[in-house]
Amino acid sequence: MIDSVWQAVKVDIRDKSRNPFIGAFIIVWIIRHWEAFYTFFFFDDGDERLERITILKDYFTLPWILDFLITVGISITLIFVTYFFSNLTLAIVTFFDKRIRPQILKFIDFQSVVPKSDFDIMVNENIDLQQKISSLKTERAELRGEIDELEKRVSSIPAEINSNHSTNTSPVISEEAKRLFEKVNDKEKKSIIELFKEIFSDRPLSSESDIVGSALYNELIKPTSRKGSLGHQKFELTEIGKEFKKLLDESSDIDNGESNFSIDNQTKRVLSSLSKENDIDLIQSIFKTIEKKQSLSPSHLLVRKMEKEGFIIKSYEGSGSDYHYQITPDGYDFYDKIMNIDSSN
Repeated sequence: MIDSVWQAVKVDIRDKSRNPFIGAFIIVWIIRHWEAFYTFFFFDDGDERLERITILKDYFTLPWILDFLITVGISITLIFVTYFFSNLTLAIVTFFDKRIRPQILKFIDFQSVVPKSDFDIMVNENIDLQQKISSLKTERAELRGEIDELEKRVSSIPAEINSNHSTNTSPVISEEAKRLFEKVNDKEKKSIIELFKEIFSDRPLSSESDIVGSALYNELIKPTSRKGSLGHQKFELTEIGKEFKKLLDESSDIDNGESNFSIDNQTKRVLSSLSKENDIDLIQSIFKTIEKKQSLSPSHLLVRKMEKEGFIIKSYEGSGSDYHYQITPDGYDFYDKIMNIDSSN
């Protein structure tokens, strides 16, 4: 029971002593009455109790209420002063840490010291940049997938075009070519044959020619980008023209049994005009040279003759004054016939 009371008193005293006012009050009272406080603990051995009381009373000259109020006032003032200087000290320390110290460090090494505000801004900017980079990487991956898909679609377009062209356009072209073939007479067909030979010979033609104008009108031929001399133009066969040529090759004899596009008579004429027996071998050699993509001299007699007959045409310049040639369809027919003649002999 007594122990519990004593513990409660101790706890109460400890709590009260933590109050800043109690502590300040005790300190102020001891300082104001230090003589009495000192005398209380250090009396002479010969002093009696009454003498001691008389000595202590001499130190308390003021009324107790006045003395108490003065002590209370000084204690409160001390608390205000203590807190004021404590916060003033904190303000000074904070000011030096936040303002003066960074400036000093910045002055000493301005490259290695960054104010916290600037550092926070840089951190936020870095986070934003990282997010943007991540977003751009995602968008890039998505765009890469779309590009790959588009490339696959683009690569499949030529096959679709060719398929559509072969399934849809070819029948239309064939019908148009057949209609023209049935429309023109044998004389016009022979003129068209000669026109096609001129075109295969890569010769420039006049657009004012009747047969050229008729072939242009019927869409058998079309001009190329290559120009000839004297305002003449070079031409090439259209899709309808190619189908028309096939019909000419496959057609029956026209006008006294001569095939419209056969070069049998032309082959005989060319062979009969050769002056030497080994000219056929030379012509075969010319064709083989062209097939090997080698150049020939345009001044060679047989080269000029093959070019004049429309069997070969100039393709592009070679070394020196030589030219690379290409074989025309008539040239391949002629080549096949002389090869057959040579093998039969």
